[in-house]
Amino acid sequence: MVLEGDVRLMVPGDSGIGTLDALAHESFALGCKPQNLDDGVTAGHQEAYVAFLARKGLTAGEPGMLQRGVYPLAATSNNTQALGIQDVDMLLAEQILVLGWNADPERAHLDAMADDYAG
Repeated sequence: MVLEGDVRLMVPGDSGIGTLDALAHESFALGCKPQNLDDGVTAGHQEAYVAFLARKGLTAGEPGMLQRGVYPLAATSNNTQALGIQDVDMLLAEQILVLGWNADPERAHLDAMADDYAG
């Protein structure tokens, strides 16, 4: 998948760390078969994802964008507030894509972003 658009590094607050960690570890898929997204996304995965987010008070983005390491959220102020993300202008955004540690098997660009952020 090729992602196009405005890319912004958003840092969650303490209130969002646990939820994002659970997303990255695909906890929502534990009751599905298969229990992760490594071999693709089923309708059951999409339903479990939307239900998981709803239990956390979050709204999913486009379910068709869900894949291993890419977790779409609606670009709403409610979602950013629930994740403890502050000072973000979401006026032009359609959705937020949370990129997990497994989004890229090479991980080079994620490691570089983390290093840049850490300063």
